[in-house]
Amino acid sequence: MMKKSESFDELYLNAPKETKELNKLRKEGRLLVSNQVEEFCRHVIQFGRLPVVAYEMAFSVIDADTGEIIKPDHATYYAGQMMRRKDVLDYMKELRKQIVQSGNIDREQIIQTLRGLLLDPDVKASDRIAAAAQLNRMENFNKEADALPGATLVINLPFTPQPLVSAPPMRIIDGEVIDN
Repeated sequence: MMKKSESFDELYLNAPKETKELNKLRKEGRLLVSNQVEEFCRHVIQFGRLPVVAYEMAFSVIDADTGEIIKPDHATYYAGQMMRRKDVLDYMKELRKQIVQSGNIDREQIIQTLRGLLLDPDVKASDRIAAAAQLNRMENFNKEADALPGATLVINLPFTPQPLVSAPPMRIIDGEVIDN
């Protein structure tokens, strides 16, 4: 069986549709970084990995014969080089902005989500209990009482209460109430 030669025409012009689109974007300058560089940036920004580790993860390859992962040589040097490239730094800034925008949720959205979990009949009981506990903490429902049990409470009213008038004694005769 003859192996088909891989020429420039085969690799570039007759490439799969996704590859053609990526090449077009790179040519227009809208996609400046490769998939490996994107992965490198994602490891550094999203997962907080050191650039050396991120470089090894992004640029390592799997040997087709043995199935072993082959890490790139001189990862420390090349990771440092990547961190100095303007296009990489710009992509990292863009990733940071995306993460910040996706992380901007307010307190009301969280409370509505927790209430939705509490009212959903398909949610497990343990998830409902956890949602109720979190909602209690957020809404401060588990606030301690202002006074200890048995303590005297002093209530300041905005008006002066009138004294209570006592009613005349009543008698009950054969189950009927008789007023005097």
